[in-house]
Amino acid sequence: MIGINPQLSTHLVSKTTILPWLLKRIEAKNHDGNRGYAAEIIPILVDNRENKLALGKADGIETILKVLSVSDTQLLLGEFGNLGNSELDWLTAIPT
Repeated sequence: MIGINPQLSTHLVSKTTILPWLLKRIEAKNHDGNRGYAAEIIPILVDNRENKLALGKADGIETILKVLSVSDTQLLLGEFGNLGNSELDWLTAIPT
């Protein structure tokens, strides 16, 4: 819908609480599909100057950076924590 009418995103962000709601949703502790969809919707909504300013006013940049740093840490701990010794052998084969 926003692809057909780009002005709709400006109206949606300025007249509703969707942006703060999406930011709160991506901060949720549980990783589910809704969190992923919220993370996909935010860049679509902030595709214009007015909405980028609204994202900044809502501390959206800080929220996104915080979520990314936590997600990267959890991903690394989760992925490497599940690996056995044989999967990590490639690390010792790297010349230093």
